[in-house]
Amino acid sequence: MDRDVWSNLIIFAEVSRQGSFTKASNELGISPSAISHIIRKLEMKLDTRLLHRSTRSLSLTEQGARLLEKLDPSIHSLEETIDGFQDSKEEVSGRIKITSHRVGAEQGIFPKLAAFKTRYPEVSVELDINDGLIDFIAAGFDAGIRRGESLAQDMIAVPLDYDDQLIFVASSEYLQKYGAPQLPEDLTQHQTISFRYVTSGRLFPWPLSHAGETSTYVPSSKLVLNDTGLLVKAVLDGFGIGCVTQQQVVDYLKSGALIEVLSDYRTSIARNYLYFSGRRHVPTALRAFVDFMKV
Repeated sequence: MDRDVWSNLIIFAEVSRQGSFTKASNELGISPSAISHIIRKLEMKLDTRLLHRSTRSLSLTEQGARLLEKLDPSIHSLEETIDGFQDSKEEVSGRIKITSHRVGAEQGIFPKLAAFKTRYPEVSVELDINDGLIDFIAAGFDAGIRRGESLAQDMIAVPLDYDDQLIFVASSEYLQKYGAPQLPEDLTQHQTISFRYVTSGRLFPWPLSHAGETSTYVPSSKLVLNDTGLLVKAVLDGFGIGCVTQQQVVDYLKSGALIEVLSDYRTSIARNYLYFSGRRHVPTALRAFVDFMKV
């Protein structure tokens, strides 16, 4: 094969992954105009149109999608082979950027992070705490953490922890003053603390599971937060009843600082998964991180 064609195919693959000449330019260190010229040259060589172009976006043609489907595994295999040579000669190093909701980081990453840093001291980890849903690739992250393994096509999901439960808790001081609700309808007579989703702006509806059925309750709270760590602190400080994951507050429950209420209405929730693109090259540092953190 013409060596120029092979190098141009690699550039085409990066443009397809990034979805724009500008983003591919940042990754490859080549100007957008040069990339555009290379793609046109490749299309002329192959005598087929690979990309639909507009002033706002790029998308693959049917032929471009077929080419990328065949091309990606070959590039991935070559990169894995090169990484294998490097791994055998030097210590794993590099920088990885991960975005996670707070509970995912607290439960899935931090319990193992010190041991990971001891094992791989040359790997730099940047952890972005964001309870909103974002396109982590477009935002420049290597991986993300969210609950459940139902993810976009071409994503790989690796479990970080185990299934959890949503429970209702209050501080002992609050319960001494106001008493404990015995039924969900009693919540209307209590102070509650709500969580608001960062991305959608919606209030989190409290799930109530009982006797095989699940309903929801949206409390009319006088305190609304969009950070789960602050929500737990607010419950500890006696502001009212909060809905949290059991693992978030397990130590507070053991110490008696928090007390569970409405225990018959717990709801099971999925475990946290670390997810990353299955179509992009997985750097050595990220692969080491994934292997170390997964359960």
